[in-house]
Amino acid sequence: DAGVFEVELRHPVMPTLVPQADRPVDQIMAGMIGSLFAHLTGWQLDAVQTDCPAVGRDAARFVVGPAEAVAAAEKWADAADRPPAHDA
Repeated sequence: DAGVFEVELRHPVMPTLVPQADRPVDQIMAGMIGSLFAHLTGWQLDAVQTDCPAVGRDAARFVVGPAEAVAAAEKWADAADRPPAHDA
């Protein structure tokens, strides 16, 4: 069974193009990360961005795992009452 893990990127490109936003802006990178790890592992994996410099975080963070787990992480990231970020 595939587990869930986090990928952290420092200084990603997309947030420099969109310096301020109310939600993470790098869906393209999420797709590439999910595809890369799916290819490397042979498992069906998805990815979602949960933190982003465009929303004031110190890095871009992505949750990678099976579709159900990634959907749950995406709901958490979209929730208005998010717990403090990793860098808080």
